[in-house]
Amino acid sequence: MIKRYQVAIIIFLITVILGLVIGLPLPSDAKIPIHWNVEGKVDNTTSKTMGLIMMPGFILLLLLFFMFFPYISARYREQSKRFNKILPMFANIMILMFSSIYLLSLVVARKAEFDGTELMWVLLGIMFILLGNLFPKLPSSFFLGIRTPWTLSSEEVWRKTHRVGGYAFVIGGVFFILAGVAGNILGIGEILFYVILGIMVIYPLLYSYIEYQKLMKKGGEKQQD
Repeated sequence: MIKRYQVAIIIFLITVILGLVIGLPLPSDAKIPIHWNVEGKVDNTTSKTMGLIMMPGFILLLLLFFMFFPYISARYREQSKRFNKILPMFANIMILMFSSIYLLSLVVARKAEFDGTELMWVLLGIMFILLGNLFPKLPSSFFLGIRTPWTLSSEEVWRKTHRVGGYAFVIGGVFFILAGVAGNILGIGEILFYVILGIMVIYPLLYSYIEYQKLMKKGGEKQQD
């Protein structure tokens, strides 16, 4: 198990070390960003102590989630080989991105003139593009992926939805990067956010419902025949 997730573990350890190097010199009253709004602006901060503990703690929990996935997933045994191949890649991407966001927040706390807005959008865009490429390979699961009542009820709907969802995440990721590069310059950061939301969330959800209804209709027609 440790060998399978050794890359993610190394990323986590490097993140903790870099976090201490960047964060410990901060003054005791420093404010560390923990949330960016739809325009990419920092709108919530926390104390130095909480900032140095909270995100590494979350990343550690995320790593443990992936490592213990075989013991908590009801569907793992059905497709264990596929899960074992794709879960480490999911873990690497997500932990790398959250680690990058954490380190970015510490840099922002140290440099008052830098709010990290553009870089935050770009980091999220890269993560969504990478995850989108993995979506079509993801087996059915109650914990990962586009989990709607319709995808979880049909392997065919799950497969089709994640193929479409993969494209949606890649396109959404490109929009995120565009928002980081030019969104604020053009004053359309908030508009881009809602466009991205529609592409990445609403469309795959509606698609899964439509495909499920098609499947049920086909089943009904076969019974009539």
